[in-house]
Amino acid sequence: MGQNAMQERPSMPARFAAACEQVADRGWRRVILLGEDWVQGPFTLKACLAQAGVLVLSPGPADRAWLALLVEEARAGYKVDDGSLERLTTLLGDGLEHGVDGLVTTDPVFASLVGQALGNVELVVLEGERA
Repeated sequence: MGQNAMQERPSMPARFAAACEQVADRGWRRVILLGEDWVQGPFTLKACLAQAGVLVLSPGPADRAWLALLVEEARAGYKVDDGSLERLTTLLGDGLEHGVDGLVTTDPVFASLVGQALGNVELVVLEGERA
């Protein structure tokens, strides 16, 4: 294979590396990842965590769409209803029952909603602009 045929691996955004380091420092081996779709694909936070040997669980597309709507409503100042908190509790509780060490999110609004739904759960919140 010639040199031109080889592609360089894109560098990991520094903020993703910092989140991976926080997860590793806590000794977490299994996490739930909550965030926008841009954190879920290749060369993203999900990939960074998986590369570091962390099992990453994340909601499926339908649940991610519902979570995105929930976050937008919370940002707009709407009160999160009890039914939505119950659904969030069920969604995250399933992962916690499977031995997840904590949650990683890219959005402080997610962190607030998780706190409302579950109370005291370990979180890593990665803030800042999209990489």
